[in-house]
Amino acid sequence: MAHPSFQAPLSQLLGACSVELADLAHRCGVLQTALSPGFSRAAVHDAQAFDLVTQSLAALSQYLELIATDTPGSWTLDPTAAAAALPLASLGDRLVSIESTVDDDGDLCLFEAAT
Repeated sequence: MAHPSFQAPLSQLLGACSVELADLAHRCGVLQTALSPGFSRAAVHDAQAFDLVTQSLAALSQYLELIATDTPGSWTLDPTAAAAALPLASLGDRLVSIESTVDDDGDLCLFEAAT
């Protein structure tokens, strides 16, 4: 879905990315729990790689959230072109969904990512 251009606080965009990464880390954790009983001794390396991906996603989420917290609210950019270029349209839509959280007076409201 095409979104009109708009300026969004960088802190909110980083926060949206953080939420997406946290969701992916959670999903990987659920998959890891479900699949781990099926891993053979020979697949221990693969299981460890899966665990590393899960932990890395969670750590990146935390990192972006911390940066978002320290980013001045006056720093803005238009996220629509970058979101439109993503191969997963639903992800791009979620990342620009903060557009609808900007009030007419320009104040930003909190949002929750779709899960």
